[in-house]
Amino acid sequence: MVKADAIIDVQEIEFLNSIRCKYSIKREDEIVADSLTMADAFHSLKFSPESLKQDLWGDLRGMALSDNACSREEAMHLLAVIACLSNKLSEQSNVFSVELPDDITTDNSQVLYIEGEYYKEANREISTHYREIFNELRLVGLNFVYIPKVGEHYRSLSKEELDTLISFLYPSINESQIEHVAKQLTALSTSDFCKSEIVGHMKIDGLEHSLPSFMLRVGTSYIGGKNYDNFLVLTIEEDALIFARRLVDTFVSMFKPRILNPIYEEKGRFVYHGFHKQIFDSYVYKKGIRSSVVIDFVHGDIILAEAETKISGLHRREKALYTLFLMESSTGGINFNKPSGAKSLERYNHRMSTLQKKYEIIYENFGGERSKAPQIELPENRLPMISLIKRQFRQLGDLLNQPDDYLVQRNMFGNYCVAIPSELCLCFDTNTGKICQFEESEYWSRLLAM
Repeated sequence: MVKADAIIDVQEIEFLNSIRCKYSIKREDEIVADSLTMADAFHSLKFSPESLKQDLWGDLRGMALSDNACSREEAMHLLAVIACLSNKLSEQSNVFSVELPDDITTDNSQVLYIEGEYYKEANREISTHYREIFNELRLVGLNFVYIPKVGEHYRSLSKEELDTLISFLYPSINESQIEHVAKQLTALSTSDFCKSEIVGHMKIDGLEHSLPSFMLRVGTSYIGGKNYDNFLVLTIEEDALIFARRLVDTFVSMFKPRILNPIYEEKGRFVYHGFHKQIFDSYVYKKGIRSSVVIDFVHGDIILAEAETKISGLHRREKALYTLFLMESSTGGINFNKPSGAKSLERYNHRMSTLQKKYEIIYENFGGERSKAPQIELPENRLPMISLIKRQFRQLGDLLNQPDDYLVQRNMFGNYCVAIPSELCLCFDTNTGKICQFEESEYWSRLLAM
């Protein structure tokens, strides 16, 4: 996110004081409202009687419009009130108040799409209607930031152009680092960015498993001698374009913008400011390596290419299981819980049979015999293998950035998967002699389609 003025605005102070003075809010631990952040205030009010919420909303709106005008800052605060107290925009709206590190900058004009893991349908809708969503939000002076589009923008540059630009902007890094940063920039994913930057760097806890949402900044607060940045997170509970229009309609009912924000990501134009610079800096100065995982049947190895190492200490049964999870993670992972209904059980058994066949084929390619491949549906076979995979990855220490993403773990839906983005899940194609994504290999694409 990008830097705005660090000055605490008068509307923010009035907003918080209106809550503190009139409603005398206290929490269970009896901390008075003078010490509440905006997030604390909304949390205290969320489960209050509806009459209190309506009374507060009426007073705040009256205060904002008392001079027959509503400033942008006031409108942003009222938007947070509408979202969190009336559920008009989302039943899962929340405000997060955080002390940002010195190297993080923010901007009130950005609407960032976030998700804790990949949601296929939500991304399909945004990709289909991206230009319409972008233009809708731009009508009220907001810039829509969709991480895959940022990656697409960098991929439009040739490798030589991007490498030259990185070396020019960051002259102290070596060629290996330049190549690594370029690869990360062109393989940006929303869930990866959410975990590494929103949760890991900005320290906004609670969003590591975020549903598809819009995130925007609603000003700063000065509480107890500390500056807090406030972020409104709105869960998208319908078609993303319809949701964007409702957001715009709600905002424009309070604030009429006179100046539209310019379009920054024009074709053929390299962007290095604001949010885009923040992304560059995060990958250049990131601790540990965000490496791809390459499945190499020729040598029987699982290779971490950018980290220039391979996973050792695994038998072919663990290697085959990890490979299977890499493949299946792009479609949500594998759930081994047996359903109770007859039809559901029939579908489950069919899927388990297919997964077992895939596993046996992969096991064979690592040098084993299909007939001797373990039955992965059985927990007594599967769980020790997963445990060994975790131990071997953790032996790498701090070599990897976000090392837990490389482990086989259950997600919020109870599915076993590997959390790294599909762009980092690669294979060695024996036909072409090149490293590529699974779906780009004729052999692996047939295996994926089973």
